Amino acid sequence: MLYFYLAMLETQEDKDKMAVLYEMYREYLLNVARKVLHNDSDAEDALHQAFLRIANNFTNIGDVSSHQTRNYLVIIVTGIALNVQNKRRREGELFFEDIGEAEDDLVIEDQVLKYETLWDAVEQLQPMQEEILYLRYFEGLSVKEVAKRMNLSESATKKRLERARHALRKVLSEEQEENDC
Repeated sequence: MLYFYLAMLETQEDKDKMAVLYEMYREYLLNVARKVLHNDSDAEDALHQAFLRIANNFTNIGDVSSHQTRNYLVIIVTGIALNVQNKRRREGELFFEDIGEAEDDLVIEDQVLKYETLWDAVEQLQPMQEEILYLRYFEGLSVKEVAKRMNLSESATKKRLERARHALRKVLSEEQEENDC
């Protein structure tokens, strides 16, 4: 597959950079997609779509080994994986094991609706807020790990998490008000 992505790039410098990027992040990004999709085949598809998008927007890639690049790649593959998951749900292929065990269908449906509502609200936030919430709550990283990954101090990370949660609550309450009307 790497050769396919390399063919999309024009300069040898970009091709070399893409080869390094692919080798450095392929497995990591595949694992991120697996966490979202719980399915190897769908995760591979999401990874392929992500690398297509990366190749098409290669000018956005700076230093291959930087935190910003890794975070950018994680956001891309996560967004694509969530789109695949949402499409799968819309098509009626919801995998109930992805949600966890529930005793009746109404509970499962309620969980799915809450998840979709929450994720839709998170997607409306600023990219930095979306990223920090994703790392903390979706990947389950500690504040210290999020701080390290985002190259921030722990106190700055805590403050950004607080602001992101506040912004998320605001979006959710606005949506609730719209639904009540």
